[in-house]
Amino acid sequence: MANITLPYLPADGAAFNVDGWNADIKSTTAGASILGEMNGKLNNANLAAGQQISARVIKPGEGFTLAFDGEGTTRIFYDDTFRQVAPFTEDEWLVVPGCAHRVYVPWTPIGVSFNVGGFCTNFRMRETTNSNPGVAVYGGPDMYIRLRCNGVVQAHTRRPFPFTWYPASNPTKADYLVAREQVLTHSFDLNHTSTTAVAGWQSVRLEVLVPRTQGIENIIPLYRTAAASAADHYIRHRIRFGIRRALIVAM
Repeated sequence: MANITLPYLPADGAAFNVDGWNADIKSTTAGASILGEMNGKLNNANLAAGQQISARVIKPGEGFTLAFDGEGTTRIFYDDTFRQVAPFTEDEWLVVPGCAHRVYVPWTPIGVSFNVGGFCTNFRMRETTNSNPGVAVYGGPDMYIRLRCNGVVQAHTRRPFPFTWYPASNPTKADYLVAREQVLTHSFDLNHTSTTAVAGWQSVRLEVLVPRTQGIENIIPLYRTAAASAADHYIRHRIRFGIRRALIVAM
């Protein structure tokens, strides 16, 4: 780098000049301070003779573009938001807030990686229109999550959710309803990589589908005995999302 001529030199026996010392460290005058020369105060003396800037030198934003988003608020989707009868159309899948993001890439990328992650709990029970069946009834609507990248559904990211509660007999006590939901947490980390993306907007979003249950259950309210009168209850399916992220990396 260029020679630095310090304007202030401490001398033995002389009073120390703080301002002068600070000017030696950082100054707006070229060639007069250490940090000044390292902070944009470059001239020809700082470069070798014949040094050139080549077009192959990577500029900021040329190597990759990164976009990240998320949301700390817990989101709950109830089944009564959705229809009851399959088949379901594409527009009936709902976007999970905080699990959707997009970024503009001005150049054609070699590859784009899409990622959405977080955790969720679901409440899914059997479906029966007989509140007190003679035998246990299993079944009921599935619930799913999946990724849509650049407007295209990625089938390999589709994930179903298991039963969280179903009674083996009726009537049953209401305090059994949440036993598995409280401990059954699902972690998800959905990924998709595209090598055919073009310049422009890149987008990713998590979608959820929770078909509506038509089931009812004969449940004994809390603090009652088994001999107490039981009432029919409609139990709503639901899925709760927490600590989410949506990540896009274009290379």
